[in-house]
Amino acid sequence: MATPAAVPIAGRPLARVLFLHGLESSPRGKKRMVLDKAGFLTECPDMHIREWRRPVLLFFGSTAVVSLASGCWFAINQQTAVGKSLGFFSSLLTGFVVARVCAALMLRRIIARSVAIQLAAIKAFRPNLIIGSSFGGAIAVELLRLHHWSGPTLLLAPAQDRLAWVAGRARPNLPASFAADKLLLIVHGLRDTMVPI
Repeated sequence: MATPAAVPIAGRPLARVLFLHGLESSPRGKKRMVLDKAGFLTECPDMHIREWRRPVLLFFGSTAVVSLASGCWFAINQQTAVGKSLGFFSSLLTGFVVARVCAALMLRRIIARSVAIQLAAIKAFRPNLIIGSSFGGAIAVELLRLHHWSGPTLLLAPAQDRLAWVAGRARPNLPASFAADKLLLIVHGLRDTMVPI
């Protein structure tokens, strides 16, 4: 596949932007459309995050129902009040732990798959700027951390800390060279409630 050439504006080549969309967005989202209207040559691969929503919700819903049902079974079949309470709460706790571990494993898989999609886009599109928004910002941080990308990067309310917590991982650290080279700009509102600072 031939890489499209950047269209020059006033004698300067246009920036080739790889846009990494957020969890609730898609390649047809508003931010990508704004980049296109501004005249940037923009690529935005679909990370297919929405496809995971239904199976994940079904899993957590069924885990909650099974935990609640087993807790009720323990509560009904125990002879003492203490036994009933312990059985009920231990079932709920077990359900929570199982759901938490499975959520971490599923999210790790989603992140790995999203990084692979974006790595393929970097190789095919050869951007000179990556912009990541929220979940896409977290994936951009992963690309930087894994040394898959070392060019200029703009992060819009990146969700890497929240994703690291859900995935059961340590907070990601970026290479020190990014701070020294000023290749990284983070834009994040102080009143952001979806991805708080």
